[in-house]
Amino acid sequence: MGNVERFAGTPHEGAADIRLRDQPSELNRTISTKGYSSINVSFEMGSSVNAGHYLRAEWSPDGGTTWNLLKQINKGDPEDDNNLHAFSYSLPASADDNANVKLRFVLMVAVPGEKGYVDNVQVGGIPY
Repeated sequence: MGNVERFAGTPHEGAADIRLRDQPSELNRTISTKGYSSINVSFEMGSSVNAGHYLRAEWSPDGGTTWNLLKQINKGDPEDDNNLHAFSYSLPASADDNANVKLRFVLMVAVPGEKGYVDNVQVGGIPY
């Protein structure tokens, strides 16, 4: 497996930034949205990958059984420039009042030196 590590180099903006590098790497977390509706997820993400490889952000309403794509960065995309780019998504109603929401960031690569960066991840909603 690859490496998931706290990162303070460039690019770096927030207090809780990570770098995924080499081989397939994944970071996922369960986030309870109990008592909240209109769930929004925002984050900054960027990569430096080779052809056929990608950095992906996904979410799950059921603890990781089913994954839904938020953003994928492929080689040649504007965000595949080794810099951070901001993204924000409103999740569907299945994310509301849910103790089993998961977020994950996946770097699918096979060549040493390929990297993905994730920073400033925030999940918010409106209290019931």
